[in-house]
Amino acid sequence: IRDRVKELTVYNIDIQFYELNDAIGSKRYHEAMSLTRNLYDRGVFPLVIVTALENYFRSLTVCNEFLKRYSVIVTDDSREGYFRFKNQLQQQKENWLTEVTSLEEGKLLQQSPYALYRRFCIAKQYSSITLMKKYMMIIDAERDLKTSSIDPAVVLESLVASLVV
Repeated sequence: IRDRVKELTVYNIDIQFYELNDAIGSKRYHEAMSLTRNLYDRGVFPLVIVTALENYFRSLTVCNEFLKRYSVIVTDDSREGYFRFKNQLQQQKENWLTEVTSLEEGKLLQQSPYALYRRFCIAKQYSSITLMKKYMMIIDAERDLKTSSIDPAVVLESLVASLVV
């Protein structure tokens, strides 16, 4: 039913990007590929998709650094884990906001608690080096879209496939 409703309504592009980012971050290959194809088939310009992925991986890097600096409780991706995180966020958010070292950290803390929790859960799975490598893959794909004659659909599918693994 969910897919049918998406087909029949104007489906918010921000939600589509959120779902794509979440599928990639959670390593759900088939879903990530399907969402990428859907965005492309609906006429979303390939550079817009790549820019969204670039922003997402930059935010994961910020989350990763934030997790290292503070004792953020992100145990697992469960309902109980979320409520523990939400309680800590309510208690610590003001302190964290006074200590942020970048505009991106400040913007990160303004997200909804659930979106922030999902980002932290996903960021926790990656090392800083892995996030940097994935970010470089995105930069390479952006360059290919701008300067090569490779079919944009192929560039996007290759990028998403390499990000999911």
